[in-house]
Amino acid sequence: MTENAKASPPPRRRNIRWGVLTPTIVLGVLVAAYTAYWWIVAGEIRNRVETASLDDGRIEAGWKELGVYGFPYRFTASFTGPEIAAPRTPEQWRWQAEEFSASVLPYDFSHAIFDVEGEQRLSFRDVTQQDAPRRHWRIETHTAWASYVAQEGAPFGRLAIDVKKLDATREDGGGTMRAQRLQLHARPAPLTLEGGAAPILPGTPKAATAIDLAFQGEDMLLPARLTPPALGNKAGFVILQARMRNVPVTHAASPVEFSRDWMAAGGTLAVSDLKVKWGPLDMKASGEVTLDEKGRPAGRLEAEIADYEGLVSALVKAGRIPRKNEKMALAGLGLISQFQGNKSGRVRVPVVMSEGKLYLGPVPVARLDPVY
Repeated sequence: MTENAKASPPPRRRNIRWGVLTPTIVLGVLVAAYTAYWWIVAGEIRNRVETASLDDGRIEAGWKELGVYGFPYRFTASFTGPEIAAPRTPEQWRWQAEEFSASVLPYDFSHAIFDVEGEQRLSFRDVTQQDAPRRHWRIETHTAWASYVAQEGAPFGRLAIDVKKLDATREDGGGTMRAQRLQLHARPAPLTLEGGAAPILPGTPKAATAIDLAFQGEDMLLPARLTPPALGNKAGFVILQARMRNVPVTHAASPVEFSRDWMAAGGTLAVSDLKVKWGPLDMKASGEVTLDEKGRPAGRLEAEIADYEGLVSALVKAGRIPRKNEKMALAGLGLISQFQGNKSGRVRVPVVMSEGKLYLGPVPVARLDPVY
């Protein structure tokens, strides 16, 4: 080293400790803040559930145990032995289950997921009969799941229900219902003339809206009370797309009260697409249905029926068509089918619901009981 050479300064030491600790501290603070937030909200959820008043107190709720779980991804209110009842409604219904849960995400409280596990019990008073005893049903499912998304400014949000392998039995031996799968979807629809919705009728509450419905049932075994003899009690599928018009904001506790308020508001069901495979009946239809003053379905559907020969044969066996008129009925339907240009045994006929009877063309095929 020469005399003029200068020693270079030592390298500047970086504060390595704070460079590592700062993000760790920030992350720790965020985790602690979120943990505190989660437990505070969980406590608020528990408090609101325990103090909730459903439908102004007309629905009574209880359970054996309640817990709020799901940290850190969600909030899940889990009920053991839940029981919900509406003793002050016409049906006086009561529902019980082994386990029920409702879940929401921490960042979206408008969307709730519901799940039911184990055996369910449903009891209610049959409002279609005077002094009728209570009906008690035991219900088992492989899965029973629902999703509800609230919509701001709308009295009703988006609902989806999915049930697989339903097995329901009336405890007095009065009926059995099974289904491989049941699906229901409902969402608000604009109450305008566009898209088939009806205009607001005079006297309709301002809060009335329209609701779009979609239903699908697969491989169903239906109670004998609900099955026309000509069709039997096994339905391959029922697929429905429809719009409920003039739906008012009404009591949530009672289907009967809802039906009465809906009819008072001029309610109708506009069926855009109905497909049914039920015994000998293979049908597509569309039209409009409502309820008459006695609570019975009323209206008219324009239907296209496949294999009308098999259907006529079933109606003859059930006594709905006199055997002496079988050939005349087949000839008449065959002539109509030819005029319509249909092939493969298809024919278009009206399906009319009037005065408590269901007519397939001019032939009464079933009795229609009041729904309330």
